[in-house]
Amino acid sequence: MTFPSPARASGAFAALVATAVLATPGFARSADFPAAKSAIAVKELIALLDARKLDAFAAGDSDPHKFVAAMYVPGVQMFGVAATSDRAGDMEYFLSHKDFKSAYESLRASAYSKDGFIVDDAECNGLVPQPRKSQPNDDAVIGTARRTFDGVFADPKHPDPNKPTFDEYVKAYVDADERYTHVLTVLVEALKKGSSESGRLR
Repeated sequence: MTFPSPARASGAFAALVATAVLATPGFARSADFPAAKSAIAVKELIALLDARKLDAFAAGDSDPHKFVAAMYVPGVQMFGVAATSDRAGDMEYFLSHKDFKSAYESLRASAYSKDGFIVDDAECNGLVPQPRKSQPNDDAVIGTARRTFDGVFADPKHPDPNKPTFDEYVKAYVDADERYTHVLTVLVEALKKGSSESGRLR
């Protein structure tokens, strides 16, 4: 009986492992995920914030009671929020007085804010659907439902009620990425307009 050489055996084993990894849903390749729209938008916002030496900004959205805001820790993290405010007058006051941190905090935590969307962009690089092993996870909260984008989902051959399916995971990621991109885009446009009309996007 003949045995394969150590080199051939090692190569075959590596190929087998690679095939198994790629076939495992929890290890889906980055190409299996749609490109993050928020990655480009957050770079543009950061450039504008840095140029104006701001670490927070807020603006009105297209609806008189809807607002968006972001808190920025340079090189570390971007926090974004969008919500409907029952105290739109208070929000307009914050915007007109350039008290963007209060606007952000009110949208994120006030009892007068509802229909909220909150995102924690861990490295200021847009939402990452499948972080590297040493990379922190991004999080998004829509209403009261929190989603952590850690790249973990159920194996279709072994359903797990505690894990989303791959399709569910991608759907939640795309939804969060689009919402986050909207927040970023509104803020970018308001900054470019010089925060005219209390920062409200028309």
